[in-house]
Amino acid sequence: DGERDEGMSWYRSCRIYHFTPGADCGWRSIGSGKVPTYALDSVRPTAEVHRGSPTGVEVYDHGLFDPAYRGGIFALDWTLGRIYLFRPGAAGASYRAEPEIFLRTNGRVSFAPSDIEVAPDGSLLVSSGGRSVAGSVYRISLKKKPRANNRPSPTSLLEVLDAPEPLSAWSRAGWQREARKLGTAPFLEFLGCLAPGSANCSDARHCLRALEVCLELFDGAAALAARLAATCSHASVRAQAARWLGVHGKPGDLEPLLRDNAALVKRNAIESAARFWSNPDAAALIEPVFGLSNNKDRRLRQAVIASLSHLDPARLPAAKSAGEKIVRGWVLARGTPRGKLPAESLDLALGVLTGKGTNTDDRLDALRLINAAFDRLEAGEDPRYATFDTQWDRVDLSVHLAATGRTLAAIEPLASSSDRRIAIETRRLAGKLGSTSPRLAARIAADASATSAAADDMFLLWCLARLRGDWSKETVDRVAGIGLDLPAKIRSQKIGRDNKWNTYARAIWEQLLRRHGELGAAIVADPRFGDPEHLGLISGAGKETRRKAAAILLKRPLPKIASSIGKVLDYLNSNSTGKDREAVRELLRKLAGRRDLRARALDGLARDPTPGDRELFLDALAGDDLLLVATVLKGLGRLERPGKPGGEVFELVRWLQLADSDPAHLGLRDKLALRIGKLTGVDCGYRPGLKKSQRAALDCWREWVEKALPQRKGELDEYLENQLAGGKLVEKLLAIAPWDSGDAERGKKIFDSRSCGGCHHLDGGGQRVGPDLRGAARRLGRKALLTEIILPDRLVAKRYYLTEYILHNGDVIQGRQIYSARNALVTITRQGLYRRLDPSAIIESRTRALSLMPAGLLSGLEPRAIADLIAYLEKF
Repeated sequence: DGERDEGMSWYRSCRIYHFTPGADCGWRSIGSGKVPTYALDSVRPTAEVHRGSPTGVEVYDHGLFDPAYRGGIFALDWTLGRIYLFRPGAAGASYRAEPEIFLRTNGRVSFAPSDIEVAPDGSLLVSSGGRSVAGSVYRISLKKKPRANNRPSPTSLLEVLDAPEPLSAWSRAGWQREARKLGTAPFLEFLGCLAPGSANCSDARHCLRALEVCLELFDGAAALAARLAATCSHASVRAQAARWLGVHGKPGDLEPLLRDNAALVKRNAIESAARFWSNPDAAALIEPVFGLSNNKDRRLRQAVIASLSHLDPARLPAAKSAGEKIVRGWVLARGTPRGKLPAESLDLALGVLTGKGTNTDDRLDALRLINAAFDRLEAGEDPRYATFDTQWDRVDLSVHLAATGRTLAAIEPLASSSDRRIAIETRRLAGKLGSTSPRLAARIAADASATSAAADDMFLLWCLARLRGDWSKETVDRVAGIGLDLPAKIRSQKIGRDNKWNTYARAIWEQLLRRHGELGAAIVADPRFGDPEHLGLISGAGKETRRKAAAILLKRPLPKIASSIGKVLDYLNSNSTGKDREAVRELLRKLAGRRDLRARALDGLARDPTPGDRELFLDALAGDDLLLVATVLKGLGRLERPGKPGGEVFELVRWLQLADSDPAHLGLRDKLALRIGKLTGVDCGYRPGLKKSQRAALDCWREWVEKALPQRKGELDEYLENQLAGGKLVEKLLAIAPWDSGDAERGKKIFDSRSCGGCHHLDGGGQRVGPDLRGAARRLGRKALLTEIILPDRLVAKRYYLTEYILHNGDVIQGRQIYSARNALVTITRQGLYRRLDPSAIIESRTRALSLMPAGLLSGLEPRAIADLIAYLEKF
């Protein structure tokens, strides 16, 4: 799927495709270059589901489950913990299927399916894991399996034809041995109606298997088997015969199959014909294949284009009908060298497009052909698109003014077509060719309405950003209105968006503002302006426009959602000046008291602090949130030295004690020491960048605090003693534990009894709430390893920080986030349980520099038992 594009018109959900020669799923990386599924140069998906992370796929061909499952496709979705079932059925020249949910997780069990296989007994084996989710394998089977003795004894031939999962290695080993014993005769007889109830049997699978066995095991019988299968009453069997006659047959074998009633058979015959174009005997196939250009089945037209693209263009028949003109034009365009415009292809397409009797589908195909013709001017075959095609921007259209002029004149009347597909392709093409028509721009802008889809409005803006020329004031105001109405429309329509949406929106509005500078002023002057989402519209506007926007925001009530308030604060911090700046500071001071906005508010104040902000910084410094300390230091460092720095130094020494023992915070330790040195004026010999503990410098500054604030000496001693207690315990254990006699076997029992494996991976088992313990003892050393166990909050790596989620229903979930998408968030809790959370159900989330591992895990253990545990960990 293209999950990063969600919210845009070119978004592609999870889907299953039926690929055939020449088929293209229309995928062009992430971005606007995806070819729509309705286009002739893209195949329609066999089945679609919502957003997810598709992983393993397996076709079920076993008799254990109900017969309705046989031939079904199981497909896995990692993100939502689901197994889908698709039962494909013939639909014209291809297949269609509707998704069914076969199995889903309840959100409280670790189930992140990654691959699937069918076991010999017919049960499903599903692996789960990846992205820090613990690995496991599930078996899905029947509660009560059918009794084997109730089944009739099959003949040897039927044993081969009925072999379950015939493409699996374990199945091949059995049926291939039996098939070789039987030889070719029984299978050819079955295909040739010489055995009772064979080719006219009700089971197409038997016929297909008979053909497959001959093709796989008996090369000498492959051609005869394919010819016999071509007379089968089942279209699915004839289709496979047509496919293999292109390998083992002759051109003449395909002629009756090209006239078959089933589109599935015709498509395979068309594709096989491509193998014979260099054979003089294939000349009789050209007209029948080309004649199928007029068939209404789009897969057939795609197959004709793909097949005839292998034919010498000089042998292509003249085109009479619209379908034939489109096919001929497409084949010629594909054969045109890069950098050259295929003139005949363009003429044929324009002829179809402007023809009076042209139907809607042919007109759509003609528009796509025009697009394909101009695409030949690009240097590369498959550019990487983002918001706009940068490769196309390098194409010089000035040497093709006549061609672009004719094309724009022909397509402009279609820009307001009642057929949505034609309107989209017309606008796409007009933008590609750089139309300067103000009338076309006005027509496109007028299409947005209160009921139009948000994704369609974004597409209109994308098209408008590609147009050139001047616009009327009415058009400018309409375009501004489209952008201003979008946030409310997205919310009311409950449109999901991913992180690329903002990238696309920013690029679109930056280009609109470059070409129409007056657009920024129109947005800000509109009374609708003020939603936090509007700020992205004017990111490319001039300074004066952005300053006006900041002044307007200051007069508006703040949004209710913390993330939206954050956007407003970020904008005000960057764009407010003069008298507005003090109003912004007052707002930040007010919000600094809110837990969910404190970090953002302090960061804003720290950019340009005033003396009145000092107390807010000191209050945060006196708290327990390590993630605020760097911001506070930045703010305090921009203020004048206080007359009485003792209170600030007290808190700085407290944090320095913690940072001194934590290798992950050496950079913060240096900042703390630098600040303390400036405030005290005392050189305690601290050396920046030194990785080992600098206890002497810390003790030196501690003495300074005790002299400056004698009344707080007891408070500091108590805090530091608590901090040092764990360290002293580590030192004591290092001195008295019998390390030389530590027993790894006894240590394993302790590891299991204390449920360490519930959070840590080791020895092929366990979970991944915390770090993998393999190699940890060698990497950290005995002292650091003991410190991490005894003082889990002291040495927390950033990736293992605890996040607290508060849900609408009142639940509070504490865990470590391991995956996040718009429609699913996966976290692993302190108990080692995986929880899938709906992001829309989260009121507030807060990340802290704390560990999920509780303290006191070694409580009650004798030094010998601790030595045993460490000996066990040191094995790995």
